[in-house]
Amino acid sequence: YEEQILNPQLPHSIVIVGAGAIGMEFAYVLANYGVQVTIVEYQDRVLPNEDKDVSTEIAKQYRKLGITLRTGYKTTAVERTGSDPDSGVAVTIAPVTAADVEPETIYAERCLISTGFRPNVEGYGLENTG
Repeated sequence: YEEQILNPQLPHSIVIVGAGAIGMEFAYVLANYGVQVTIVEYQDRVLPNEDKDVSTEIAKQYRKLGITLRTGYKTTAVERTGSDPDSGVAVTIAPVTAADVEPETIYAERCLISTGFRPNVEGYGLENTG
């Protein structure tokens, strides 16, 4: 996400993997700047850690903005489509619950992985705190 924030150039299109708070924030901002946004979420709804009614309403409003929501899908691969780092990406997704369905590939200029943070706890001596 830091690379996206610091990049002065907006992409034409982006796939955001993860529909938690950070992924949803980026989707909202980028869509309002005219970027074609697709969100891929493993769980069956956006903002899966929030109240279901809130998730439903947010999904409805995001669709009105033109954001494509792919809930219940796992991301199986993210690959560059060329040798140039700006050549774009191919994001392969598949339904979580249907193993017999062929994977689908979404092409975009960029991909933002927004699946959470791993805490930085090294060097603090936490293992000695009991």
